[in-house]
Amino acid sequence: MGSEKTNRILTAAQDRNAYVWNLEGEEWKPALVLLKINRAATTCRWSAEENKFAVGSGGKVVSVCFFDQENNWWVAKQIKKNLPHTSTITTVAYHPTENLLMATGSTDSHARLFTTFLKDVDAKEKRSDFAAVKGDWATQGWVHDVVFSPSGKNIAYVGHDATLYVVATDDATKVVSVPTSCSPFKKALWLSENAIVVGGHDFTPVLFSDKEGSWKCYGKAEATEKPKEEKRTVGTIQNTNTDTGISSRHKNCINSIAYYKQSSGKVSEFVTGSLDGRILFWKVAELEKAVPGFQA
Repeated sequence: MGSEKTNRILTAAQDRNAYVWNLEGEEWKPALVLLKINRAATTCRWSAEENKFAVGSGGKVVSVCFFDQENNWWVAKQIKKNLPHTSTITTVAYHPTENLLMATGSTDSHARLFTTFLKDVDAKEKRSDFAAVKGDWATQGWVHDVVFSPSGKNIAYVGHDATLYVVATDDATKVVSVPTSCSPFKKALWLSENAIVVGGHDFTPVLFSDKEGSWKCYGKAEATEKPKEEKRTVGTIQNTNTDTGISSRHKNCINSIAYYKQSSGKVSEFVTGSLDGRILFWKVAELEKAVPGFQA
């Protein structure tokens, strides 16, 4: 996970370790992070000001880390009071402008919103309880991704139940759910304050928008199955090794979505990565033409 402001790289892995990489001259050098976890690290994310970060783990805890100048290493304070998470944390996300707010998703089928005030990092006037739960929302399946809108006013989360959930950051009771007939979702990206693209086991992006006043699924970016061919005559040889029956450009699960071009919180082009080994680029303007009714 790269940091745009400080030009550092954050990595975390199943060996229960995390490192912050700093560019010194032409060489990237790692700095140790004391995570204090007893299970694999599963996800990580920088805060808005990039002076702290969060690491989720299979040990049901989130480590919120900051730099200890005196000892020259990164140390962690953990969210584990009363164990709000009862299973693996699959995703973490920080508010785009507010350094205190962090959202998580877990295989306990919940998305949550926490405060992460650290006295050594955050301004005193923003003092609040560490790990205070500001929102806790149940779903019908594992939560795979949680993302804040560009302004931070809303949070979207998706998961194994193939439903998009949108909730207001300042009002935990305002939850909108948009169920679909799609396969499980893995990743989501806000294209603007009014549009979201989701990827997962359908092998192609799925588009959502509330331009018409309420959140709605406008369908897939492209067809995913080839039209059925007419029956072949007896004796015709069919090559079954190359014909997958999948017409979408991706041939496997989409497990990564990121913006490629954006301005003032509005994405004009995004990129998807898949288990098929492909990285594909998508222009929002072309999707608006291809998918009836969709507007970003």
